[in-house]
Amino acid sequence: MKVEYVSLIPRNDVTPRLELRVGVTATSKGEQYLAFAGGNFYVKNKFIGRVFSLSGIFHYLELNQPKTLSFCIYLTPLQIETIEKLRGRDDLWIRITLSFHRGVAPEELFTRPPYWEPVLHKEYGEQIKIAKSDWIEEYLPKLGYKRVRLIEVPLLPEDIPEEFKAIVDGIEEAWRYFAMGEYGQTLTSCRIAIEALRNWFYNQGMKRVKQINQKQKTLPDFRKFTNSESLGRAMERIYEGLYELVSLGPHFFPHGISRPEAEHALMSTYSLANYVIKSALRLNQ
Repeated sequence: MKVEYVSLIPRNDVTPRLELRVGVTATSKGEQYLAFAGGNFYVKNKFIGRVFSLSGIFHYLELNQPKTLSFCIYLTPLQIETIEKLRGRDDLWIRITLSFHRGVAPEELFTRPPYWEPVLHKEYGEQIKIAKSDWIEEYLPKLGYKRVRLIEVPLLPEDIPEEFKAIVDGIEEAWRYFAMGEYGQTLTSCRIAIEALRNWFYNQGMKRVKQINQKQKTLPDFRKFTNSESLGRAMERIYEGLYELVSLGPHFFPHGISRPEAEHALMSTYSLANYVIKSALRLNQ
């Protein structure tokens, strides 16, 4: 049996999905009756999702005459984001596996039981390529990717060094409060995480004194941490603005802290902490 790639078409009329079309050819009489048994979709050997048939389960193939079969790969925003993460800035290379049961003609049902023989596994498509420009300009918009942009926030490593534990605990607590709708407490926990981050800098001997209106203010020394005057200055401004935001308290606004305000504070706190922790771990390797 031969299986040849025909096309991969993006659809989004009901839910984001890819429609796969392949040509299947029976090269011997024993392959003329097939039942689709399932399939998988991979990007860089990472499993993305299942493949479902749009052409039914059972098929009769004329000998040496290709028949086009259609399959469907449903994609959630998280799956699309995973594909983008794996693709990086390159063309998209995908691999699809399809499995079939091989059967016999109906008139032979009683003379050659069972009707369906063990799985005939056909794997192909390791080098199905979608050009970077086609994927970005044609596929992603049709999959609704520009309308739904999912930000994946991976958990920080569980085996993170003890020196960062207070930072991580503060962020985890902020996530719990945010999930419960306690947006004021979300800001309070973010402040705890930022203060733990500040203390980590001080414990590393990375602090500097800044003169503000004839007063001295001690800050984490991001310039020393980044080994860059311009980058450190920019990170310092982010830290100062974020610390001011999370220090406002849960009752600062007349209406209280809203979800968008808490979300902004939480994502910014996580982003800054994630940057510092991963950079420090990388430098210590």
